[in-house]
Amino acid sequence: MAITMEKSVVEKPEAMTSKAARVPESDKIRFDEINLIDINQASAKELQALPGIGPVLAQRIIEERNRIGKFSSIEDLLRVKGIGKKKLAMIRERVKIGD
Repeated sequence: MAITMEKSVVEKPEAMTSKAARVPESDKIRFDEINLIDINQASAKELQALPGIGPVLAQRIIEERNRIGKFSSIEDLLRVKGIGKKKLAMIRERVKIGD
């Protein structure tokens, strides 16, 4: 006994296509700003979401933040052992300085 299966093709209506293609650039920018990590308030877990930041480096960032009170610029991260210009460049667009 042989079983045959037919392959069906379902086309997506235009309304079901990706919304990302239709989102205005201004909305994308606002969305990205909302997702920035505030290095003055972030937990170790939140810091680890950044590229190249693991548990040890996240803890060093928190220790430096506690030592100085708060970061006044993103470049202040260069004071943290293990963060150099290359790593700072990797995370610069994903962090912000909050209150």
